Amino acid sequence: MNVKLKVVIASALIAVATQMACAASQDKKDLSRAEIRKMVREAHTADQYRTLAAYFRDRQETLDQSARKEREEWEQEASGTTFSVAAKYPRPVDASRNRYEYLSAKAFEMSQKASYYEGLASVADKSGQ
Repeated sequence: MNVKLKVVIASALIAVATQMACAASQDKKDLSRAEIRKMVREAHTADQYRTLAAYFRDRQETLDQSARKEREEWEQEASGTTFSVAAKYPRPVDASRNRYEYLSAKAFEMSQKASYYEGLASVADKSGQ
């Protein structure tokens, strides 16, 4: 009887956890690339522009966080690395630097896109009034 009770409790916990995970994923819907491209082509209202701006700001924040982590890893590896003529490229420090620079550039690109759509939303608001 104890085993049956444990199985029922475990099943209930799994069901609750699954429902919570589904609710969390619905709150922050990840848009596919195709959906974003479609939104970019079809956007013409202030709300649509704001949605795109919010998406690009979210992407920028995610990339900024990743870039900060890479920067920390880069600095940590650089402090412990000594130069060797026989070192093969890319050294871990070089790879970290390259990832940091890439993520920073992508974050800047997302910032520019978000600013562009925020500007369009502002213009749409003013022309709609």
